[in-house]
Amino acid sequence: MISLSNIYTVLTPLALFFIIVETGLCLYFKKDYISFPEAITNFGTAIGNQTVNVLVAAGVYTGYGFLWQHYRLVEHIPMYWFFYLVLLLCIDFIFYWVHRWGHKINIMWAAHSPHHSAEEMNFFVALRASVTQRLFSFLFFWPLTIIGFRPLDIYIMTAIHLFIAFLHHTELVPKLWGWIEFIFTTPSHHRVHHGVNFKYLDKNYGEFLIIWDRMFGTYEEETDKVIYGMYGKAQTSNPVIINFHYYLLLWKDALDAERWWDKLRIWFMPLGWRPANLPTKPPLKEITVQNHVRLQTIAFPGSKSYLILSAVFGVFLMLPDYQSGYHLGRVAKNCRQYAVMVPDH
Repeated sequence: MISLSNIYTVLTPLALFFIIVETGLCLYFKKDYISFPEAITNFGTAIGNQTVNVLVAAGVYTGYGFLWQHYRLVEHIPMYWFFYLVLLLCIDFIFYWVHRWGHKINIMWAAHSPHHSAEEMNFFVALRASVTQRLFSFLFFWPLTIIGFRPLDIYIMTAIHLFIAFLHHTELVPKLWGWIEFIFTTPSHHRVHHGVNFKYLDKNYGEFLIIWDRMFGTYEEETDKVIYGMYGKAQTSNPVIINFHYYLLLWKDALDAERWWDKLRIWFMPLGWRPANLPTKPPLKEITVQNHVRLQTIAFPGSKSYLILSAVFGVFLMLPDYQSGYHLGRVAKNCRQYAVMVPDH
């Protein structure tokens, strides 16, 4: 039985394995899908993102646990394979809308946009998530506790759902065939989602199933060459700035707004909205193959070896964090709500 204590110790080595395999295949087939500066930046954002895992787990244990104990509609859901599949589908449906809102609402784009700041598509990019991304996501899965799913099971399945999303971030996998492309989200679909081509903007939000996009009018097939990145990105490889770039832009507009109401609502308005006393944002000029200029970084002598060693050391430091669920469970064992987070034996 997968438990909170080991779900990430299972998934993390798998993710690292896929990264190593993809890197090896790119070297063998001489594909330029992975660049060193982007890979290091992705690792930097990943290290920051992993620091919130314990906080997310604690929030699930306390907040979701309270709802499950006091407000669930079903006393007991027997968690065999069918109900795990139902839970995965529920998470995927909720995440479709969370993901969609993440491209439409200012504060949610601030949390999600660091992931889109990458200018290539590979498994390293899948690691590029902000420190607030998962916190925001877990603000929306709580209805599943009301249905009767235990917080532990929700936590496990969101981790699996996250790993499914990880597998979409690659250019090595071409379009697949027939019903697979019609039902499931594939790397081809997700490449479109990361594109700044005007025809690809705000498309293909699904992570497990692409049918949500087909149903709700956000589907787009991969036809033209995808240009990766985002409009208005921070012109830096500094993971800290990347994490908080859009928050700082919103904060500046909030400070410059004359009306208090505008200072508050700017965070929850659609992308592009600005207070009345500030100039409107100019229309976007489409990035094309012809005018696309990638961010260039200048490395100091010896920096590559230093950054590689730092990345390896960072991964080593992150690994004990995946045991945090075990320690959380040990603490919870003495609490009355322990059953909320521990599977039946």
